[in-house]
Amino acid sequence: MAREEKSEEDARMMQEWLDKGNKVTICPPCQRTDPELIGGFYQWGRKKKKQVDPVEAPAEVKKPKE
Repeated sequence: MAREEKSEEDARMMQEWLDKGNKVTICPPCQRTDPELIGGFYQWGRKKKKQVDPVEAPAEVKKPKE
């Protein structure tokens, strides 16, 4: 499989990103992220439904007698 080439637009966007003050992080080989830092966003199955609060009926309004 051939390696994807960078287009001029890609190079321009990367240069803009670097010019904003962003830096490229080079990590040591075979370094892994601590599992405690990445936990919490992998979930199996369907999301739980949000529990709906029951709506209270409005209090009876007393009408003035004429």
